[in-house]
Amino acid sequence: MIIACSVGMGLGVTVVPELFSVLPASLQILTSNGIVAGSVIAIVLNIIFNMKPEKKCRKKVLSLFCRKNEA
Repeated sequence: MIIACSVGMGLGVTVVPELFSVLPASLQILTSNGIVAGSVIAIVLNIIFNMKPEKKCRKKVLSLFCRKNEA
């Protein structure tokens, strides 16, 4: 899903560059090039999908590990 979204964003910026022409100049730097836009989307989605559940998973794994050692 992350790859599909980032490739789609990169291609969208390349095919329809007028889509982001209404953005401020500071954001147009990120959306003027398809590779940059795709990379930014990939990084943001990786942070969203991979960073938060990892903490929950670690807690579950550690709690299961501690319970096995106590018994």
